[in-house]
Amino acid sequence: MKRAAAYARVSTSKQSETSIETQFQRIEEFCKLHNYVIVDYFFDKMSGAEVNRPAFQKMIKNALEGKYDVIIVEKYDRFFRDDIEDRRYTRMLEANGVLVLSVSEGIDPSSLTGKLLRMIMSDFNWFYRENLKDEIKKKSVAVARRGYWMGGIPPYGYEVQYIKDPEGRRRAVLAIKEDEAPVVQQIFQMFAKGLSYRKIAQELNKQGFTTRKGRPWAPATIREILHNEKYGGIYYYNRGTKHNYHAKRSDTIYVPGAVPAIVDKETFRKVRERLQSYRTPRMRKHNYFLTGIIFCGRCGEPMHGSSGGIPRYACKNKHTVSAAKIEKATIEYINRKILAIDNINFEVLAEELNRMALENDAHIQEKIKELRKQLNKVNEEINNV
Repeated sequence: MKRAAAYARVSTSKQSETSIETQFQRIEEFCKLHNYVIVDYFFDKMSGAEVNRPAFQKMIKNALEGKYDVIIVEKYDRFFRDDIEDRRYTRMLEANGVLVLSVSEGIDPSSLTGKLLRMIMSDFNWFYRENLKDEIKKKSVAVARRGYWMGGIPPYGYEVQYIKDPEGRRRAVLAIKEDEAPVVQQIFQMFAKGLSYRKIAQELNKQGFTTRKGRPWAPATIREILHNEKYGGIYYYNRGTKHNYHAKRSDTIYVPGAVPAIVDKETFRKVRERLQSYRTPRMRKHNYFLTGIIFCGRCGEPMHGSSGGIPRYACKNKHTVSAAKIEKATIEYINRKILAIDNINFEVLAEELNRMALENDAHIQEKIKELRKQLNKVNEEINNV
């Protein structure tokens, strides 16, 4: 009897364990019918597009070591939903004499026709996954535009309640949590008055307030709350992570008024203005135009621009000078000594240039005469030979 590895998979841990049990049950029935003996059972609770599934990778490792003759799945989409990875792993296994069999599809992967059908099934599984992702995204966006809560832990100050939408479906919405909302209001009011994240956290801890998890308040938690626009009644979806408040996405959805506001408009406006002032503009890349043309006054080595922190010039011996100071001094010197047009007497300058030109011309003429004498002397010596 041929040795088999039974593999089952569900997409998430939320799916019923019965699904895995049902897959194994069908695989066992298939093995009895075709005289396979199951050596090992493997299952994962992960997406079929994910390569690094722990049980899957362990099974592949065992198969490549020659422990199985076949790997059996209930359907090929349990093995992979990514067409490229599906073919890569299938060919890797086949090269080592291991076939992947499906209970439901009934394809013989050892024949040419079976290989073709297997490729078609792989492409279909990929299409199904991509189409499903697209449909889920469209539905999620449609639900978000109506202001319904899309899941996850509600922000401090809110709780999840359920209502019926116009079509009669059960939907989640955010509602104010009465025992937490006053703390949120106090946080916004203190920040609007000029207190720092740290001072606000200290004040809340002094008053005996704790976070939802029973922990002391920390500056980072205060910052997270102050950046959350939901407290002003603005619901958003697809904005980015809580750690990247300035991220801009073209597909972000904002629905004003979809969430009950905990903070009044005036306080919320003051807080937003103060947070906006915290944004520091990016420093422009400094143009070290004196690089290589100035030299260290201490060791004489050439100096180059030094990146990081305040712009400076440095030599190889790590002597430094402020870029702003040396560049300002250089520009002032050039303006004073070279570009001080008001101090130039152009008549005197013209006479001086003419004199230099005449002297240079006289020097050239004298040099020509000397060369001619040398040439004549050489010609005479040649004639005397």
